[in-house]
Amino acid sequence: MKSIAKILPVIIVICFLSFTIYGVNPYSLSDSNKHSAKYAISIVPLYTLQNGFRIDLDIHLCKNQWLIIGPQYFIGKDKKMFFLGNDWNTDLEGYGFDIYHKLILKTEQSTSGPYAAYGIRFNSFNFKYGVTGNPENEVTNTRYGFNAIFGYQTIYNNILLLDFYAGCGIQVSNLIGDVGTIDDNSSFFMNYNYSGIRFLLGFRIGLFLN
Repeated sequence: MKSIAKILPVIIVICFLSFTIYGVNPYSLSDSNKHSAKYAISIVPLYTLQNGFRIDLDIHLCKNQWLIIGPQYFIGKDKKMFFLGNDWNTDLEGYGFDIYHKLILKTEQSTSGPYAAYGIRFNSFNFKYGVTGNPENEVTNTRYGFNAIFGYQTIYNNILLLDFYAGCGIQVSNLIGDVGTIDDNSSFFMNYNYSGIRFLLGFRIGLFLN
């Protein structure tokens, strides 16, 4: 589908950067918090609850500032997110990305500790849905927004990254196609057609590459 073609270049770039920087050996100073790594790669496990997969690439900008690029891909059958009942059969495919600017909240250079981050999000989904035995309807959903989060990031053995975060954001969502009753199911922040304030909670696990 078209969404595969759109997300494929992003995946290729991420893979290329990962293999390219794998030879970089991030060394540690006497204090393990003063880690000098320039890159990290991680996953967000909770995305599997939405039939999704997200992989983040963290790029060190300067001192305690990082750029996070998080491409996402979604595929599978999905019922629970529409809250339309068990009679609905839905085929889902989508892609998206998050881009964050992260600041470690310490005066000295560090990759461990509390942080604040803000950034943008974009997603595009294609649905085929319908009650069993009836013709399928096709819907395209696009949503974009701005997020702000606070979190705590820690490092084990100078390589393992654990990151816990919470925050909120503003989301605008649009549906195009045979919308039907989906447009009436947009009051909860996890609905695909929800527009408004959404809450964020999750964790990342990954590696500083060496």
